[in-house]
Amino acid sequence: MRLFFSIAAISLLIGCNSGPKQDLTHLQGYWEIQSVQTPDGQEKEFGVNTLIDYFQIDGQTGSRSKMQPQLDGSYKKQPTTETFRVIDSAGYWYLQYRTPYDSWQERLMELDSDRLILQIPAGNTYRYKRFEPIKLDD
Repeated sequence: MRLFFSIAAISLLIGCNSGPKQDLTHLQGYWEIQSVQTPDGQEKEFGVNTLIDYFQIDGQTGSRSKMQPQLDGSYKKQPTTETFRVIDSAGYWYLQYRTPYDSWQERLMELDSDRLILQIPAGNTYRYKRFEPIKLDD
């Protein structure tokens, strides 16, 4: 009987930590928002974006800046940069932000070289794709 409870407890612990753990190095770079989905299923899609998010990550800390792509291939940085810490909780990565005005966290639902999905505690899900600059032929 003790063996049964031991196996059940170990299985439960392993099951609780089986969330998707992605390679955080994929977060580095430019990301363009595609859509936002609310908890009730409503979705807003974004066509053309004048601002994109630039993530820098170094270990368990990073920053996020809004950037405006320019026609010559450069980027104009917006004045605000938010810093975050990466937190490992229940098998998921969380980006935990703290500014003088607010603090919040975003759960990293999916991340690979081309796709980023973040979810905030209110339940909104933000889908991003890797930004590809417009290339004008000379």
